Amino acid sequence: MPNAFRPKEPDLPDWLEDATLRAPLLQRAFRLSHAGNLFSDRHNSSRAERCYERALSACAAYNEVNPDSGHRTQVQLGIGRLLEKLNRPDEAAKVYREILEADSLHATGVAHYYLAQLSESTMKDPDTACAHYEMALQIVENEDATLDRLIEFYATDRVAARDLYSVAALTDTVTSPGAVREEIYAGLDRCGAGAAGRPKDPARILRVGGE
Repeated sequence: MPNAFRPKEPDLPDWLEDATLRAPLLQRAFRLSHAGNLFSDRHNSSRAERCYERALSACAAYNEVNPDSGHRTQVQLGIGRLLEKLNRPDEAAKVYREILEADSLHATGVAHYYLAQLSESTMKDPDTACAHYEMALQIVENEDATLDRLIEFYATDRVAARDLYSVAALTDTVTSPGAVREEIYAGLDRCGAGAAGRPKDPARILRVGGE
């Protein structure tokens, strides 16, 4: 059988593989995730999945070796995004719901945003999506809780700022308050919730819906 014993094609060129393995865990995760995106764009799903799985392992390793890190919930957002890319939306949604219980305004707001996207595009539930978009909007508007603000806060801590930049790259999410609000408003419009139709009590809708 021709090519029966052909060795598996490496995920990354040797020089990039070496640099990736020597990088801090979160940098390793976003590099592998980005490589997965490139392979996905080229319709090479098997190599994309391997990169995403390796990125997932790097994120899990970071949380394991940094149990007291203030960025654990931010890393959980990255884990959720990787699970989405691996076509595991139920697992991703579970991760995001766990983040809603965390004491992190930015992570909670973004988790609502991701749950809104999942509810809209994957679960085809516009009412739940609208409620999550509204909760995300309230957090961003009332607390200005976006990744930009966290990065500014940790600007003098080189390692913490590096980790946050890595998380921003890993989650593929806009970081500025204005850009986040624009995306949320666009989501509300897609779900048929213009200014007049926005939910008055989104938290109650999510409680009733079991979210």
